[in-house]
Amino acid sequence: MYKIFVNPKDLTLYVDENKSLLECLTENDLYIKSSCGGHANCTDCVIKIQDGTDNVNEPTFAETQLLGNVFHITKERLACQCFVKGEITVDISNHDKASDEQRRQNKSKKVSSSIRLRKKSEVDEIINERKEKALKKRESRDEATWEKHWEKDPSSRPKKLGGGMRPKKIKEIPEYSDKKEDQE
Repeated sequence: MYKIFVNPKDLTLYVDENKSLLECLTENDLYIKSSCGGHANCTDCVIKIQDGTDNVNEPTFAETQLLGNVFHITKERLACQCFVKGEITVDISNHDKASDEQRRQNKSKKVSSSIRLRKKSEVDEIINERKEKALKKRESRDEATWEKHWEKDPSSRPKKLGGGMRPKKIKEIPEYSDKKEDQE
């Protein structure tokens, strides 16, 4: 049996080394939030080891996957994966039953929806308007394409590509080797 000091409750508990901290704290009627029931699938049971970090087991693989490898910096562990091997001090101030109940009640309250219900006739009218817009857009797009442009009205000129400018001629570079030989 090992001694645990629990902050901010200022309690001293004695814990069996074969039980996780989550089991020990819940057996002593202390509230620790846990969604997964102690199987390391959530991060709800995070506690902070204030003193005696050497007196707990190394973080398990599942715990490292959830929290990362920051235990040596933050001193945070999952209570369901933490087993005591000596005297430690634990901070459970993040586990407040009243605030968790309040959050749960706020979630369960019905939210007034701002969904606007439309009649079938309104929906049909909107769909027809959208179809007409799509047809007009398609027709205007068809006029601007190059497909069978020779069959279209010859008075309409196609768009000028490249800004309507002719390419500039490349200046010829005089050959220096011939001129040098002639001068010598």
